[in-house]
Amino acid sequence: MFLSAIARTGFSDHVPGVVQSMLLEFDSSETRVDHQPIRRRLEAPAGDRMYRCRVCSLEFPQKGHLKIHRLTHIGEKPFKCTSCAYMTAEKSDLVTHVRTHTGEKPFTCKHCPYKCARKSHLASHMRTHTGEKQHKCPICPYASAWKINMTRHVQLCHNRVVPRDQLGERPTNVQR
Repeated sequence: MFLSAIARTGFSDHVPGVVQSMLLEFDSSETRVDHQPIRRRLEAPAGDRMYRCRVCSLEFPQKGHLKIHRLTHIGEKPFKCTSCAYMTAEKSDLVTHVRTHTGEKPFTCKHCPYKCARKSHLASHMRTHTGEKQHKCPICPYASAWKINMTRHVQLCHNRVVPRDQLGERPTNVQR
């Protein structure tokens, strides 16, 4: 188990008012790392300063997050793969990419032997177990668990292209 930094240090024993959500345990360091930016974004108290990107208006609770985000707009890619020519603006993207070389698959389905290298792939796979069909046709009752199937359905059955915004929202539990 991987503990949050506060839980690891025992800091919570000495400081009153430590929030219980800060004492979480995680199955892997990857899960903990994935959780941290989300937790920080969600815990930003209302009224606190948010840092807005001038290009796309996305907001961040910490100036450092905005600084990293800006690299995506200017095309700077400081993180380079040592095994191939892949380069990226975000370290987490490089960590995920390196798995294509190592074959590491840290995400495991709790219901079957399926393993994968990306968290989003596991979230997509889980729909095979839950039967969730979040992508609904705007024209008929057809629904699909996968957006690509919805796109094909609309093109083949209705002979038209539907704008992206009408194909349904990206699920909140799936990350890029």
